Amino acid sequence: MLNFKTSVPGLDGPISEPRNVRDMIFLAASHWATRTAVHDSDTTLTYEALTRITASTVVIARRHGLQSGDKVGVAIDRSAKSVAIFLSIMAAGLTAVVLPIKPMAQLRQDVQELQLSLLIADHASPLAALGPPVVELQEFYSSIENAVLFEMPETAYLTLTSGSTGRPKAVAVSHTNVVHYAKAIIERLGIQQGDAPRFAHVTTLAADLGHTAIFPMVLVGGSICVASDHTVRDPISFWTWTEQNNINYIKTTPSHFQALMQGCPDNRVMIDTVILGGERLSLGLAREILIQGHARRLINHYGPSEATIGVCCHVVTLPEELANWQDTVPIGTALGQNILSLENVYHRQDGSEVGELVIHGPGVSLGYFGRPDLTADRFEVDDNSPIAFRTGDLCTKTSDGQLQFLGRKDRQVKVRGYIVNPPDVEAAIEETRGVVRAAILVYEHGGFVRIDCAVEFEPDAQKDADAVIELRQSLQRRLPDWMIPSRIYPLATMPLAESGKLDYRSIERLVQKHANSDDKTPQAIGSADQATGDLVAQISAIWAQLLGLPTLDPDEDVFAAGADSITLMLSIARLRARNWRTNLPEIHEHPTPAALAHYLQSKPELTGDTQNTPSETDEHILSPMQDWFFKLELDDPNHYNQAILLRSKRGVDPVVLNRAICLLGKRHPLLCHVFEKDRLGPVQSDAMLTSFSISALPDDLAAMQQTITSVSRELNQSMNTALGNLFKAHLFKSAKGEQDRILIIVHHLAIDGVSWRILFDELGAAYAACAAGKDWSPDTPASFWDWTAKLSDETERQNQTAPLLEKQQLFAKRFTTNTELESLVLSLDARETRVLLDASENSGALEAFLLQGFLDGIGIVSSTPEVVMDVERHGRENLQDIELYYGTVGWFTSLRQAAFPAGDHDTFKARADALQKMLTEDLLDPLASEQNIAELCFNFLGTFLSTSLTNQDWEAAEEAHGPTRSTAIDKVYAGRLTARIVNDRLTIDFVHDPTRISTFQADQIVSTLRKRLGEISAPSKGTLQDRAIGDFTREYSSTSGMILLSRVESPITLNTIDLPAALVTGATGYLGLQLVHEMLRQKAYQPICLVRGGSDIEARNRFFESYTRSFGQEAASIRQLNAS
Repeated sequence: MLNFKTSVPGLDGPISEPRNVRDMIFLAASHWATRTAVHDSDTTLTYEALTRITASTVVIARRHGLQSGDKVGVAIDRSAKSVAIFLSIMAAGLTAVVLPIKPMAQLRQDVQELQLSLLIADHASPLAALGPPVVELQEFYSSIENAVLFEMPETAYLTLTSGSTGRPKAVAVSHTNVVHYAKAIIERLGIQQGDAPRFAHVTTLAADLGHTAIFPMVLVGGSICVASDHTVRDPISFWTWTEQNNINYIKTTPSHFQALMQGCPDNRVMIDTVILGGERLSLGLAREILIQGHARRLINHYGPSEATIGVCCHVVTLPEELANWQDTVPIGTALGQNILSLENVYHRQDGSEVGELVIHGPGVSLGYFGRPDLTADRFEVDDNSPIAFRTGDLCTKTSDGQLQFLGRKDRQVKVRGYIVNPPDVEAAIEETRGVVRAAILVYEHGGFVRIDCAVEFEPDAQKDADAVIELRQSLQRRLPDWMIPSRIYPLATMPLAESGKLDYRSIERLVQKHANSDDKTPQAIGSADQATGDLVAQISAIWAQLLGLPTLDPDEDVFAAGADSITLMLSIARLRARNWRTNLPEIHEHPTPAALAHYLQSKPELTGDTQNTPSETDEHILSPMQDWFFKLELDDPNHYNQAILLRSKRGVDPVVLNRAICLLGKRHPLLCHVFEKDRLGPVQSDAMLTSFSISALPDDLAAMQQTITSVSRELNQSMNTALGNLFKAHLFKSAKGEQDRILIIVHHLAIDGVSWRILFDELGAAYAACAAGKDWSPDTPASFWDWTAKLSDETERQNQTAPLLEKQQLFAKRFTTNTELESLVLSLDARETRVLLDASENSGALEAFLLQGFLDGIGIVSSTPEVVMDVERHGRENLQDIELYYGTVGWFTSLRQAAFPAGDHDTFKARADALQKMLTEDLLDPLASEQNIAELCFNFLGTFLSTSLTNQDWEAAEEAHGPTRSTAIDKVYAGRLTARIVNDRLTIDFVHDPTRISTFQADQIVSTLRKRLGEISAPSKGTLQDRAIGDFTREYSSTSGMILLSRVESPITLNTIDLPAALVTGATGYLGLQLVHEMLRQKAYQPICLVRGGSDIEARNRFFESYTRSFGQEAASIRQLNAS
C-alpha cells in the first residue's frame, strides 16, 4: 500500500488502487512528483504542479458557488495548460466539458442544455456573453496552499458526439469508465511504470480520440507531449518535433497520419507505436506505415464515445500479418473486461457471421446527459443504469475471435474523426426556408470521407446559384464545419421510391450527372523546351519564353523580336539565378543570344559576391506604398496578400521544396522582415523555417477545391507582420503525384509586380539544385532599402513637376442589400490573345488598349469625358543603375494618377495611342503628395511565363485560392481592374464594391472594354457582338491578389449587354422562355424580360425559377438578366 501524502486537505486516505482521475493524479504525484506530466513548446508541468492546479481549481469553483459534480466548460486553445485544466477539473470533483468549435448559435444552445456553471475562456471571447461566469486560464496557475476538495461525483467528463443539429448529444463518462480504459490500454500496450513513455497529443481536446494520450500516461507517470496546431498540420515540422521530443507513442486518425507521412525525412524517424482510430484503416496504408518504417508496431483502435474512448484493438508488427485480411485492418479483440458480442446475426455466402456489435462491461458509459429517451433507445438499461451499448456497427468475427468492421447499420459516418449523422444534416437543411427535401450522399476515397448534398427547393424559392450560396451561408451559421456538405446540388425534383422515401441511388446518379457537367478540366499551360546545355541555348530559351515565341534564333535581335524593359529585366534575373551576371547596357550592346553568350563567356571572372551591387544602406525608409499601407490604419493589417497556385505534372518532393524555400528566405530577407506601425523591426530569419506546410489533396474535384479553399483561407489569414511572417508556402500532396499543387502567399509589404517573376525563377532554380544535391548560391541581390532611399529622392523630384488634381467622385455610396465584393472576369483564349498581341505591336500598346477600354466603360456609366484614375506601374522607372535591382524582391509598385480622357472622340486606336504617350510622362504620385487616391485603379501585370518552373513541370493551376485580403483593404477603391497574360491567355478581372458601383454598371464597364478589344482584334467585322471577344463570368467574391488568375471558357457566354435589346413579354410562359433561351444560345439579342414581382429581385427570382425548371443545368450558368 502506498502512503500517499499531500498538502491539499480533503483528499481521502492512502491509496492502493486508483478509483478515479483524482486518485490517478495524486498517486502519480506521490511516485513521480518532479516528472513531466504534460508539456508543449512554452510550458512544462510536473505531476506535483497538477495537484496545485487542482487545488486552485477548487478555490475558483467555490468562489463562484459551484458544488460537487457541477459542469465546467473549457473553451481554450489546445495546449499543455488546457490539458492540465481538463485533468484538474475532474480531479477537483467537477465535471469537465470541452466545447468544440461550432457556430455561436449552437454553442449557446450547448451551454444552456449542458447546464454549465463555469466557463474557462478568454474574457474577450464571444463565449463570454453566453451566460456562465468566465474565468481565464491564467487564474488557475496561482499558488494555493490549502483547499478542501469536492466529493467525487460519478461523472468525470461529458463529450459531445455526432454533431446533432438539435439538442446537444453529450455522452457522460464516469470515473470508473476512465480508470478501466486506462488500465486496459496500458496492459495491451505492455507499458510499465518505469518506462516513462512519451505520448504525442495531436488531436482536438473536444473529441475523445486524443484521450488515449492523456489518461493512460497519468496512470504510469508518462509525459503528455502536446504538439502545436502548426506542427500537427505541417508534416515536415511534425517529424522534426517528434525527434526532438523523443516521441514513442502517437494516436490520430488514418487520414491525418497519411498526410503526416508525406513529410517524413529520408532518414526515417521511427515512432515505436502508432495508434490509429476514428476511421477505417485500409490494408494499403497499414502496409505502407510498416514497410516504410514509420512505426515499430501499428495498432488499429476502435471504440465509440458511448463506450469510453476504446473497447478493442488489433496490434500489427509485420506487413505479413495482414495477408489474410481484405480491405481493412481488423479492429481486434476486447480491451480489459469489456465483452463484445454480435446480435441480430445473419450468415454470408462464405459462411461467416455478420451482426451488430454490442458492447457490455465497464467501458459502457452513463448514457446521454439529460436525454433518457435517447439513452433508452441506444443503450440496454437495467435499473436506470446503462449496461450495454448497441453500436450500430456491422462486424464479422473470425474463429480466433478477431472482429472486423464492415460498415454501419444506419447511415452514420465519420468525417475528419467527427461522427456525422446524415439524417441530422438533412433535417438541418430542410429547416432552411425554401427547402423541400435534402439528401446527404457520402463518398469515401483514399481514406478521406466527404459528404455532398442534393436539395429540392420550393417552387417560390430560388433555384439558381444564389439559392445554393444562401443555403450554405445559413448552414455555416448553424452547423460545425465538418457537417457542412462539400458540394450542394440543386435538383428540380427529388426522386422518391415507391414507399415515398428518398431514392438515394437515383439521386446519386442525378448528382453524378450534374457533377460531370460542372467539372472543368484545367487547361495545361504550354512551355518551351528548356535548354540545359550551352549558354546560347539557355539565353535563346529564356528570351523565347518571355516573348511568347516557340523558339528564338541564336542570331536574332531580341529587340527586333519585341523585347521591352520588363522582358530584359526578367531575363537578367533569370540569368543571374544561373550565375550569369549581366545588365541592361550589355544586352543593348550584345542583343542576340549568340553575341551575349560570347560576351559573357569572355568576361573576366569577377571576385566578390556582387557586380556593381551597392551595399545595404543603414537607413531603412519605407517605400511610398508601404507608408500608405500603414497610414490606412486597418483593423487587420496582416490580411493583405498576393498568392499564386501552381500545379505540378510530376510529384513534388516536400523536403526538397522546403529547402528551396529556406534558401529563398536567406536570399531575400524582406520575406521575413518585421513590420510594425511606426517601427521597422529586424529580420526574423527563423520565420522561414515555419513558413512551409503540407496536406493531402483529394482526387475528387469538389473535395479538391474545398481543401484548397479552406487551407488558402486559413493561410491568408495567418500572416503576422509584427513577427516577420510575410511568406507562406503549402504543398497539396495528391495520391497520384502529378496533380500536386503548390500554394505560395506573400504579404504585400514584401511582394508585388515583377518580384513574383523573380520568385518564380529562383524557386524553380533552387528546387532543381536541391533535388540534384547541388549548391544554389547566386549573387546576392541589391538591397530593397537602398532602392527605397533612391526612390524617395526621385519621387520628390517628380512631384515638383506634376500638378495636383481635383478630387473626383463618380460613384457615391448607395443603399443596397448586396454589400459583398463582386468580380467580373473576362478571359480570352490563346488565339484571341495572340490576335490582340499582334494588333498591339508591343506591351505598352496593349496596356494602353486595356486602360482606354476601361476608361471608355467608366465614361459610359458615369457620363463624364474625363476620369481621374490611379495606374499601378512596376516602380523601377527613371532611376540610375536600374539593372542592379532586377533581382531584388520587394513592394516596388508605384502609383501614378492623372485625369484620363474617356469617350468616343477620334477612333479607339487613336485615343489609345495618345494614352500610351501620356503614360510615359511624369504623372502625379498621389502617395508621395497631398493628393488623395482615386476611386478607381488600373493595373497591367504583364506576361507570366516561367522558364525555371517548367524544369519541374510546374504550371498555373485554375482552382480558386482566396480571398487574399480583407474586405476593408479591397474597398479602398470603388473598382479595380487588373489584367495579366498567363500562359498565352489574357485574363482581366474587375473587382468592385456594389455599394458604389452597381452590378449593372460593372457589367457595362467590362462589356465596353470587351467590345473595344474586339474592335482592335477584328476591326472589319460588322456587328457589335461579332467584335466582342472573350468569355465573361461573374464571381461573388474578390479575385484581388490572385496573380495567375485564369479561367476556362464557359459553355455559354453570359454577358448580353453588347447585344441589341429585345423586349420579351410573358417571359415566364412557355413561348417566352423558349424565345429567351434561343436569344441567349444564339447570342443574337439582349432579352429584357417583363416579369411580375414586388421588386426587381422578386421578379428576377421568379424568372429564374421558371427558366431552371425548363432548361435545367443551362440555367445555372446564367448570371445577369434585366428584370423589370
